[in-house]
Amino acid sequence: IFYVIYYLVNFFASMSKNDVRIGGWSDNVVKKAVASILKYSNKQVESSEDGHDEIIYLQLSVFSMPTEGPKEAHAKPIRLLHPLYDYKDKDVCLISRDYKDPSQKEMKKKLDEIAKTGNVKKIITLTKLRSNYAAPEAKKKLCKEFEVFFVEEKILPQISKVLNGVLSKVHPIPINLFRQKWTTAVEKACRSTYLQKGVGTSYSIKIGRSSFSNDLLEENLYAAIVKVVSDMPKKWANVRGVYIKTAESVALPVFQRGRKSDR
Repeated sequence: IFYVIYYLVNFFASMSKNDVRIGGWSDNVVKKAVASILKYSNKQVESSEDGHDEIIYLQLSVFSMPTEGPKEAHAKPIRLLHPLYDYKDKDVCLISRDYKDPSQKEMKKKLDEIAKTGNVKKIITLTKLRSNYAAPEAKKKLCKEFEVFFVEEKILPQISKVLNGVLSKVHPIPINLFRQKWTTAVEKACRSTYLQKGVGTSYSIKIGRSSFSNDLLEENLYAAIVKVVSDMPKKWANVRGVYIKTAESVALPVFQRGRKSDR
């Protein structure tokens, strides 16, 4: 089984590389950028107080943004070759909606079942999060207490407002609890990333962590960019630049193209 998985991972990794259809693209430039950003991010982790991994982003600059269905496009999950998060053997906290209405008995029952699995050490409702963790010190304590945070997809925008960036370094993972089994939902959430609209004509996609090896980050980069570009109008002709960065670093260029006439 191990060799089958190893073969499939390498097969899909090479397939992603071969699917990059853009003149001037260089695998060597990708390797150098990946090595540089990992070296930088690991130094940042070593000097930080909490020691949390840094998230690595792929930044994609395009000539023109899609004009139809932007909300649906940005919310679409992108499956990566290697999971962004490792929740096994970690202290896990789940932040859920409030299920007080009698009609929501099944949802409340599902949460109780999840609590009994032992995978989740604490379940906090949105109401309790607002009331019990309003003080900055309480938020910081919560951040240090758990290594992985899962958040129900529908309340993710509210979580960022409530926590005011305190949990930005642990990056709460959006999860859909009620369409599938808990283990299936977790595996899918950990292996998915999401397309985020950046400033102007750019996208930002989480593709790895500072603890990744060069090969893992490189393979996720290819998997993400091939998927994103395949869903865009004009495909590769619309790509202006590709960069890799952390939340605080400068963007390292992987590929740059000047004008539309260069396409």
